[in-house]
Amino acid sequence: MTEVKWIKLDVGVFDNRKVKQIRALPEGDSLLVIWLQLLCLAGTINDNGRIYLTEEIPYTDQMLRNFLQEPLATVQLALTTFSNMGMIEVQDDIIYIANWAKYQNQEDLERLREQNRLRNIKYRQRKALRMRDASRDVTNDALEEERRKEKEDRREKKEDIPFLRKKENKKIYEEAKSLIETELLKRELFQEEENDLRNMVDNYEEKDIIHGIREAVIYNKPSLAYVYAIAKKRNEERK
Repeated sequence: MTEVKWIKLDVGVFDNRKVKQIRALPEGDSLLVIWLQLLCLAGTINDNGRIYLTEEIPYTDQMLRNFLQEPLATVQLALTTFSNMGMIEVQDDIIYIANWAKYQNQEDLERLREQNRLRNIKYRQRKALRMRDASRDVTNDALEEERRKEKEDRREKKEDIPFLRKKENKKIYEEAKSLIETELLKRELFQEEENDLRNMVDNYEEKDIIHGIREAVIYNKPSLAYVYAIAKKRNEERK
């Protein structure tokens, strides 16, 4: 999703009855700060008021505590309070900001989503060009053929279990994603790149993926395809 740089707040927000009730609570000021942070987070995600780490990974109370930098008990109190007051809803562990439209200009949101769609098209075009020299030892044609065969094999065997249900893969995915975003690409992954990374984690060992990321950083190869090629090569060398 395209990042939103602003949200709308009514100048009379502190006169709102719910806000006044929240501020009257023992930790009212902390709860109000958490509320504003959740609004900003929903704006950053820009998915109709939904709040999550990724579409497959909802925020747990502990993860929100880490993000908000507030005590866990305070975060849990805030979520309970906001839910009881109808300010948020929770569906399938995903937090929704109630009445999100009033915090956003819907026309501007549609414009941002269209920009994001066009940017993804351009990204896929750039990715196709980068794939030509992504690996020193594995040709791009072979890489694409290998991916196609792997997908066909999974379909034939009906192995359609999302990798994030495998507990060990969640940790590997999050660690690899963090390294790629902070050290290799120096930006957040696009949705398509996240899917590529999940496929990589599902098929290769953690040490091979991390090695591929480190090597890509050293050789200044900011490409997931390069990491994929290195992980695949190391995996085949052990066979």
